[in-house]
Amino acid sequence: ALAAAGLGAIAAGPAGPALAFEIYRDEQKPYVFKYPAGLQKSESSQYETFFRDIVEPLEGVGVQTLPTQRASLDEIGTPDEVASKLLGEVVPPKAPREIISVSSKKDSKGRRRDLIEYRYQWKFSDAQATQVGRKRFQLHCKAMVTVSRGKQYLVVAAAEEDRWPVSGENLAAATETFQLP
Repeated sequence: ALAAAGLGAIAAGPAGPALAFEIYRDEQKPYVFKYPAGLQKSESSQYETFFRDIVEPLEGVGVQTLPTQRASLDEIGTPDEVASKLLGEVVPPKAPREIISVSSKKDSKGRRRDLIEYRYQWKFSDAQATQVGRKRFQLHCKAMVTVSRGKQYLVVAAAEEDRWPVSGENLAAATETFQLP
């Protein structure tokens, strides 16, 4: 049935090289996650931990930690409500946006983790627009949000929409492998 659907050639094709992952671990921060090798640690005003691709400026993985009074995501609401609130906080107010998927699961300690995949359109700063030769971009993101011990953790993997099929799964490994003690 796969061959009839045109997928046989893909399944029988030569195996590509396995992508290597690095493990982020820092004595000062309580979390660990995997990210694609080749990304460079960078400074960011949005994230306390941020890795980006040097060639593709909008491709990267970031972790944001904020203090919270909440004991769990249940205090915000359903996973769909968490997704709407997240987009309201991280996407520019007038940017066209779309929530692609929302799911929720528990980690090994029973903490709820919501996974939100979304995309939005926005514009480069004038300097970036001159550098890249265009004014607008569409960003595809996958985020994981959880609450633990008085902190809210947000992990975001992002790439331009046309690059997501190539690099999205690898970048999103950070949202899937993020661990707290």
